[in-house]
Amino acid sequence: MDEWRVNFFVGRIIKKLLFVFFLLTASGVISQPASIDFTAIDSTVKTVHFSSPDTLAQNLTATYTTESEKVRSIFKWITENIAYDTKGYYNLNKIYNGLFQPHRFPDSATVYKNYHDNIVKKVLKEKVAICDGYTRLFKTLCEIADIKAEIVIGYVRWYSDTIGEPTKRIHAWNAVEIDKQWYLLDPTWASGYSNTAVTNFKKEYDEYYFLTPADQLINDHFPLEDKWSLLSNPITLKQFYNQPYIFSAFRKYKIRSFKPAAGLIVSKVGGKISFELETDEHENEIDVVASLKPVAVESTPGNSSIINIGNLLKPRYTLSGNKVAYVYDIKSRQTKELNVIYNGELAMRYRVSIEE
Repeated sequence: MDEWRVNFFVGRIIKKLLFVFFLLTASGVISQPASIDFTAIDSTVKTVHFSSPDTLAQNLTATYTTESEKVRSIFKWITENIAYDTKGYYNLNKIYNGLFQPHRFPDSATVYKNYHDNIVKKVLKEKVAICDGYTRLFKTLCEIADIKAEIVIGYVRWYSDTIGEPTKRIHAWNAVEIDKQWYLLDPTWASGYSNTAVTNFKKEYDEYYFLTPADQLINDHFPLEDKWSLLSNPITLKQFYNQPYIFSAFRKYKIRSFKPAAGLIVSKVGGKISFELETDEHENEIDVVASLKPVAVESTPGNSSIINIGNLLKPRYTLSGNKVAYVYDIKSRQTKELNVIYNGELAMRYRVSIEE
């Protein structure tokens, strides 16, 4: 039931290069949840003990008065204490054997509850889970604390996937209601990352996947039910796969909008690709990595990546207020990708299709 990501966090490669941030809303503006200092809560969860899901939820939330604090405490405890089950990733039938036994019960609701409860107990006992276990544990602890939470099923994109080609990798994440407003979060992806082969897991918390703005999460999480996109105008599955791929450097630098929005760029040798971005932060030197073939990104500790680059193109650009407009010249029929980089960090990936 799970497809785990390969870490797509990025690091320093080339100094003083371009950055860009992708927004999906028509207005090009991202809305962020209210900023709260969770430092004290994050420190406290490390010492919480329990004997059952009920006592765990009680110990995690009893001292807090707001739903935001309670949700944070639950989420942070899970990401700190549960590791991704890389063995279970390849042995789903084995790890779930005996947990789903419909012949014991006369109705499907009882069967589901039994399965759900057994998964939660297993995760708490073994301290490992695939996405199914992460989301069920989060939902259970929230509901014990009288907070509404749901499991969201859908597709995810990995940075290594070809833009425009549907992989339909199934994944599970959560939605939670805080002060009568729904938010999205992914305890699995927030807990750390694996290597490409999904044989080793490094626990490293990622704040981005806690209450992620819906118009950002849609870049790599597509719910099967439109309502859980939390967007007023949900995109289609085709649009989901056709987006440029966004890396964490996008979120690091405050870009308000950019063009083009499509992830697949069609051009010819000698053709020109025009871009525009709006930001308060500018770099005088703008370079772009154009790859003659899809490049591999090597994950390394510390949320960094090494990118093997092809040609290095320097586009012409103009600066007007907070908007930077620039042009790429396509010089090779073999160009497959445009990788946008800023301060040595891979920020965006486009796919290029060269016409005859």
